Amino acid sequence: MTPAKRRELIRELIASRTIETQSDLRVLLHSRGCAVTQATLSRDLASLGARRTARGYELDERSTPLLAELVRSIDDNGSLVVVHTAPGAASAVALAIDRARLP
Repeated sequence: MTPAKRRELIRELIASRTIETQSDLRVLLHSRGCAVTQATLSRDLASLGARRTARGYELDERSTPLLAELVRSIDDNGSLVVVHTAPGAASAVALAIDRARLP
């Protein structure tokens, strides 16, 4: 499954039900044929602008499409994550990642 399709599936799952933890989301993704690591899931949630609230994960629909357009790619080596953004977009993407309050 491509990252774009995986993120779309994540968006659909979050919009359709209450998802309290990343583990819950991983189980749902796995049941749909998408095995994903916790690190990849964290990056996907950040790129979608998802944030954890008292009611579970939510998407800020106002910023999600824009954020998805600003992130060009995400690379990691197991201990370091590099987010490649559109020119001039690094600050906005960093703020969205900070606001997501990922564990």
